[in-house]
Amino acid sequence: MKKMWTLLKKDIWTSFTDKTILLMVLTPAILALIFRVVYFDPWMLLLTMALFNIVLVPLTDYPLLLVEEKERDTLSLLSRSGVSLAYFALSKAGACLVVGELMAVVVFLIAGADMSLLPEYLLVHLAGVTALLPWGFLTGVYAKDQNSVNVYAAVSVVAVYVAPVFSYWNVAFGRLAEFLPTGILGVVLKKLQPMEGFMDVSLVWGGAVCAVWFLAGIASLFVIRKKRPFFPTLEAGTRQR
Repeated sequence: MKKMWTLLKKDIWTSFTDKTILLMVLTPAILALIFRVVYFDPWMLLLTMALFNIVLVPLTDYPLLLVEEKERDTLSLLSRSGVSLAYFALSKAGACLVVGELMAVVVFLIAGADMSLLPEYLLVHLAGVTALLPWGFLTGVYAKDQNSVNVYAAVSVVAVYVAPVFSYWNVAFGRLAEFLPTGILGVVLKKLQPMEGFMDVSLVWGGAVCAVWFLAGIASLFVIRKKRPFFPTLEAGTRQR
């Protein structure tokens, strides 16, 4: 546990010191500030920027942390230090969850929503981020550097972000959003401003959808793991021991 705690602190620090990762971390809050000045609507700010944070944390921030170790060529050092693949992946996932929840609070405060909704909002945010972490890990496996992470992540970000946002204008998008892990945000949005037929998702349904996406992502990783190592340099040292 001491080793995990050390790795977690290092990865949280990296999230705020690596310029590319920091930009991704702060983007939802920066845009929320701009939108609040232009058009103050707590419901719309949460729909767009809270949702953006749910998507960016696992699909961009997480793989950026993974690939950052590749770029710095520190995987062999971690391997010699006895860091396993599980510790490597979980410490970075934990860092993303901590930083992601922190930024979720910042976005919520900027939006000016009812503070009584904050606990449920953080729970919903945590569920959505966790559901997408395996898919972000997949991006980290295949991306060679941080630039390629941004290219690969763009597709997945659009895939789970567009439907919930555009469901405000199109019912068909709303129906699709109910089957995406990002659709769970509707649990909070409908309490902030009830809208008939808009992302009408219960906490139970949204949680179930998130669980399915998470398990599907884990299953995909198991299939890929049978064909190739995720991080050969890191795993080679672990196997030798």
